[in-house]
Amino acid sequence: MDLPDMPGTIAIADRLDVLKLHGWIRRKDEKARQDLLVPLPYFGDLLLFLTDDRGPYCINWTIKQDEKDFQRSVNLRSRVRNQQKDTRAAQARHAIEEQLYWDAGIRTVRFVAVTVPEKLDHNLRNLYLHHRSSNALDEAVERELADRLRASLTTGEPPQSILLAVTHRHGHDYQDVRQAFFRLLWERRIRVELIDEVVLVDRPLKPERNDVLQRFTHLFGREVYEK
Repeated sequence: MDLPDMPGTIAIADRLDVLKLHGWIRRKDEKARQDLLVPLPYFGDLLLFLTDDRGPYCINWTIKQDEKDFQRSVNLRSRVRNQQKDTRAAQARHAIEEQLYWDAGIRTVRFVAVTVPEKLDHNLRNLYLHHRSSNALDEAVERELADRLRASLTTGEPPQSILLAVTHRHGHDYQDVRQAFFRLLWERRIRVELIDEVVLVDRPLKPERNDVLQRFTHLFGREVYEK
């Protein structure tokens, strides 16, 4: 791959005319007997490495609790001293970050707590705990479990009764069957509603109304980039 260069945050800050707002630290030079200003290293939150039909690419996620936090410094004292200066410094820092990655063909996505709805957040956390568990069920039993769960989307039978029935019929450990249930959902072999409904074993599953991958493709998709 022909990868573009990353010029660095100092070059970006100079280009954006916000060099004074770049972070600096003061270092004492013993030989020169004076203090030197050294650029403060910037660290991002999450750099996602992904692939699509065009090959590998990256997405830079910058994460805050609230959208307003992108206008605030991480230094609490500076917020009190001079709020306007603090806001300008925060804006400059995020502008430098976004331009730095964009020069390398990497777009930046701002991610806050409400980006993912609360019910979806709960479901994904729960499913993720089980998605890598070893499969203790043989293929025929797992296929039976999947068929019965899929049918329950129409009949309204709670997953719990299905899990117990499969457990007793085949003499498996209940926890193994329960883990297989969550793994089937994580792998999207059973398509259930994850955004507007909380998945619980004692409540009937609801058929998928909102495709999670389609709804949130903007968080992961590559944009056309031309330097």
